[in-house]
Amino acid sequence: MERLLIENKQDLLTFSKSIEDLAKGNQSIEEMAIALNNMNEDDSVILEKIEKYLIYGCHYPFFNPSTSTFDDLSSTGNLGVIKDVDLRDVIVKHYANYDYIQSNFEINSDWALPVDAPLYVDFNVLKFEPTTSFLFKTDSETFSTFEIKENSEEYLRNAAVHYWINLDCINLLNGAINETTELVTRLALEIQNHKAK
Repeated sequence: MERLLIENKQDLLTFSKSIEDLAKGNQSIEEMAIALNNMNEDDSVILEKIEKYLIYGCHYPFFNPSTSTFDDLSSTGNLGVIKDVDLRDVIVKHYANYDYIQSNFEINSDWALPVDAPLYVDFNVLKFEPTTSFLFKTDSETFSTFEIKENSEEYLRNAAVHYWINLDCINLLNGAINETTELVTRLALEIQNHKAK
């Protein structure tokens, strides 16, 4: 139970950090959309917002909880060492919910992949991404921005998909935080009661 407590406390930190990252991604999407929808926006601002979107906004969310203790207990048939049947059921349901969240994250990524392909293949968006831009022929800022504006609907469609999946994953993570917080409280109380005996 102490190992489960430690891992679930770590999950709370991991989930909170993931929410921060997803919210930062959505902020970059909002800023890019505002820039692309403003016909008078400076070229340098548009390029900056596209770059931020590529750094923060179009990544695939991932769900990576700590499950090693539960996996160990399950695979060895040792879940029975937790004598409180109600607590054991809560723990099993908790990790089943992790599986549900994981499958939803994967569905979201699978949904976004076909939308991402044209942006990367047809519009060479990686020439605006800081780590790969040096591989491409250098265009003038005006020409680059003209290209982006010409294909703004594609950029915004792509961004909208990522915005949606980020929001969905934030909601899933908030639910995981609530459930994990309840389990952490329950485990801490159980450990405290056990030590008091």
